[in-house]
Amino acid sequence: MTGQEFARFQAATMAHLSFSLTLACPLRCAHCMVATVSPRDADSASLPVTVARRFAAEMPAVAAMGISRISFTGGEPFVAREQLSILSDAAARAGIGCTVVTACHWAKTPSIAARTIAAFPALDRWHVSTDVFHSDQLDPVFVVNAARALCDAGREVQIRMAVPADPGGDEAALLDWLRQRLPAGVGFAVQPVMGGPDPGCADPACTDGAAPPSTPCLTTGPLIRHDGQLSPCCSGLAERLSISPFDRADPARTGLVEAIGIWRGDRLLTLIRALGFGYPALWAAEAGAPTPAAAPRHPCDYCTALWAAPATRAAVLDRIASPEVAARIDALARTLFPQSGVAA
Repeated sequence: MTGQEFARFQAATMAHLSFSLTLACPLRCAHCMVATVSPRDADSASLPVTVARRFAAEMPAVAAMGISRISFTGGEPFVAREQLSILSDAAARAGIGCTVVTACHWAKTPSIAARTIAAFPALDRWHVSTDVFHSDQLDPVFVVNAARALCDAGREVQIRMAVPADPGGDEAALLDWLRQRLPAGVGFAVQPVMGGPDPGCADPACTDGAAPPSTPCLTTGPLIRHDGQLSPCCSGLAERLSISPFDRADPARTGLVEAIGIWRGDRLLTLIRALGFGYPALWAAEAGAPTPAAAPRHPCDYCTALWAAPATRAAVLDRIASPEVAARIDALARTLFPQSGVAA
């Protein structure tokens, strides 16, 4: 990623909001970073419909803050269809584009796929997930059914594939199989498998030393969890808020507008988005607090590992709170993230 690409990405995240609507999913994939539950438990593991309606009423104000796109993930968002419909319809009425990430368990036949897509007119971008981790649970033909129906309906579609650190013949075979059957112009996005809450999932790749990764935090924006809580990102910390050092918010109680403002004004988050993890790691070491002995290469994995120790969180937050450091971070925010609203 070039400097200009990085700047564009970081600017786009200020205009992006995500909802993880549910923990429920019909699939069980060891690589998944979300600790999913069975669809039969969806009622207790999904954003309450009453909360979704309150959030929907805020969409004009959310759009006025500069949010131009909302993404819906899970679990499997189509397990929480009512919430997905309520929120996406309200967002679209406010002029906000809507993206959904789905594994397409609902696309058993072309006709069923077409009916499902027609029922969600506000979803203009569809990220369809498939990979070798799914293939023994869901026939890839479901993805083909969905992609063809989406193209017929004039929606934007992209295939997302998770791959291990050392992809082999199975991944190549699946990719070739899909390319032979998908409509022309359907793009692919390949995502590396990262660490997750499942003890059986792949361990994050680590460096030989303790130095943090050179890549800064690449959060895609604030995420509202299935329980209505604010998460700083859609990665590992979304499932481990108990170790998160970032500013907390309860949008289910106080609203989306306040939560987005809290996310944008979080000084620690601003620092690692702008400059990476070097300063937090240095401050922790100076305070005698632990840092990862074998540093994960990916910034998302490193972030989760770094904040595991309470002493590390306390040491870094203590430095962030100092007037000199706070003033410098605020200057960074005004320069790099003017949407943060930090006053001069």
